[in-house]
Amino acid sequence: MNKIYLIFGCHCHQPLGNFERVFERIYQDSYLPFLEVLMRHPKIKMVLHYSGVLLDWIGEKHPEFFELIEKLLQRGQIEILAGSYYEAVLPVIPERDQVEQIKRLKQFISNTFHTTPQGMWLAERVWEPKLAKTLPAAGMKFSLVDDFHFKAIGFKERELLGYFNVEDEGSLLTLFPISERLRYSTPFQKVENTINYLRQMSKLKEIPLVVIVDDGEKFGSWPGTKKWVYEEGWLETFFAALEENSHWIETLTCSEYLDKFPPSGLAALPIGAYFEMGEWALSAERATEYRSLIEKLKKEGLFDRYKGFLQGGIWRNFFIKYPESNQLHKKMLALSKSIQKLKDSRPSYPQQTEYLKAAYTELLKSQCNDGYWHGVFGGLYLPHLRDALYRRLIQGERYIDRIVYQETRQWVDTEIVDLDGDGLPEVILSNPWLNAYFDPGEGGILFELDYKPSNLNIINTLARRFEHYHQTISGSLKEADDQSEEGQISIHDLDKTSQIEKLKELLVYDRHRRVCLIDHLFDKDVDIGQFRSVNFTELGDFFNQPYNYTIEKKEQGVQLTLKRRGVFIQGGIFPLEIVKQMRMMYNKSALDINYGIINCATEPLELTFGVEFNFSMLAGSSPEVTLSFMNGEDERYMMATSGTKAGAKVVELRNRMEKFSLSIYMDKEPTIWWFPIETISQSEKGFDRTYQSTVIMPKWEITLPEGRQWTAKLAISITSIQ
Repeated sequence: MNKIYLIFGCHCHQPLGNFERVFERIYQDSYLPFLEVLMRHPKIKMVLHYSGVLLDWIGEKHPEFFELIEKLLQRGQIEILAGSYYEAVLPVIPERDQVEQIKRLKQFISNTFHTTPQGMWLAERVWEPKLAKTLPAAGMKFSLVDDFHFKAIGFKERELLGYFNVEDEGSLLTLFPISERLRYSTPFQKVENTINYLRQMSKLKEIPLVVIVDDGEKFGSWPGTKKWVYEEGWLETFFAALEENSHWIETLTCSEYLDKFPPSGLAALPIGAYFEMGEWALSAERATEYRSLIEKLKKEGLFDRYKGFLQGGIWRNFFIKYPESNQLHKKMLALSKSIQKLKDSRPSYPQQTEYLKAAYTELLKSQCNDGYWHGVFGGLYLPHLRDALYRRLIQGERYIDRIVYQETRQWVDTEIVDLDGDGLPEVILSNPWLNAYFDPGEGGILFELDYKPSNLNIINTLARRFEHYHQTISGSLKEADDQSEEGQISIHDLDKTSQIEKLKELLVYDRHRRVCLIDHLFDKDVDIGQFRSVNFTELGDFFNQPYNYTIEKKEQGVQLTLKRRGVFIQGGIFPLEIVKQMRMMYNKSALDINYGIINCATEPLELTFGVEFNFSMLAGSSPEVTLSFMNGEDERYMMATSGTKAGAKVVELRNRMEKFSLSIYMDKEPTIWWFPIETISQSEKGFDRTYQSTVIMPKWEITLPEGRQWTAKLAISITSIQ
């Protein structure tokens, strides 16, 4: 029988900002028992990758785990792979940051385990050709990608039993193709299926190589796998089978194989990632068509033949698909640019140098990929993951503030920049306490409000939008029946039908981002239920249309004026103008807002006008985060509640966890609606219902004579509490 070589390995990572209990559970269910089983099989060799985020946590909570790794290294059983320290998707961060991310993890591994990594793991296997130059510049000789990357340019499975070189500007990098077939089946099918597949592959080449490297979490922490992998002994059986067949299956590390054998050739890989990512990165509408095409090809028995041509979208499309992701990404790029600018100007005294170093570390942390995208895992849909990135970015910006403003507490600044790349300017007002981001081109909205003392973006929200898997809930799309006949069901094939009925009523899709200062004109008979379910008609063209803007320096502050001449449509079309002025003072943690509505028609108008605010406090059902109305009542409501309140001119949001209080003051008494924004997203467990933010909307019934103006004064004020 021909001999075959096997590189087996695990990639292990937890998102920055994930809950402590999740780290601990997955450590106990996956990471620790895996190495304990491996220790009992000293003849098995493999590769392991742990992200810097995870290594930091393990080093603090379970340093004894490092002793296990060192023992395995001393035995020669394992090779440790480097990667991006904070598990960044490398192609979407600046090249200087790519190199720094890799070098930091390489250095950590060298210092901690006394071994120098030769290769690395690519976060989400997102590949772009320029990495062939960047990775060697960071000291890396090789990496791993799915064999789908190769199949997309015409390689057949039998041609991928080795490794290949890729090139950019004369720089060479080695890539190992990971077997997608075995990635799907391991550990979800019986061990004998894997052995039989290796036997088949051994006949196709003189010295064939098969690579199986995938998420370590599926060995114990994915649904059902703890019982299957450890209690029922899949992993023990797998290692034992490899030992029993060691006369023709040899396990070894990537570096060992490189030392033994030459490359199979040169390849030029396209931009891409693993197969599922192509579906997730598409717009929801195109993903629906993509999924239908896949099902059609499967029914016709043509899927395996043509799969390589079905590449789907690229990872960068998440910034187009989700404006909230784009906002985070561009804020990260802006901080990177600011840091580099200060580095080039050379800080003038040692403390500034320390601030700059600290800012750079915060930047690198903010590049952790999980909160920027969404696939089968929650990712972007999980507020605490987005929050972790914002906290790092805001803290990094605060270090920059200390350098730029020499630590003074007496300043206010204005920046005009096309932050989101849409060709239109955004306006940022800043002082020592707040950053306020406005988009004149999209309704004059306030889309980010950073409270710096808590490193918190209080408008860290996510809109309810159509996802292609929602059709499973609504009944218009049948889940593919790809479950294995034997073994454990994969995470990609979990049955979600038990959750579907109770989720249908929550499938509501927003017309706009859920942010602040959204101007609504609607019929007076619209109720809170209709507004919440987006079952009403806008009677004006203001809420998502461009506003003109001007900026003026005022005494001790700055004023941004946003103005739009539009129309009010009810029984006719009438010209109307809305003006809103925002003032930020250098010595206040507040934003003053003055509204003016001018009737430009030749007859009186009857208006229902609402100003929508969305605030995310990261807890919808905690008594520590509450909403109240200062109208003589002491009742407090949790953020995920809903209701209507009349007779109140103040709304207070009290967050005892973050130790601050946010209040909205209004000089004209409104009726106030409030309700939660909850999203439905898929996850490894099925579907998740997630609290994102709370809508607070004061609304007024306005009678406006011709040529007259209605005015209202509002203010957002934030104070520290104990």
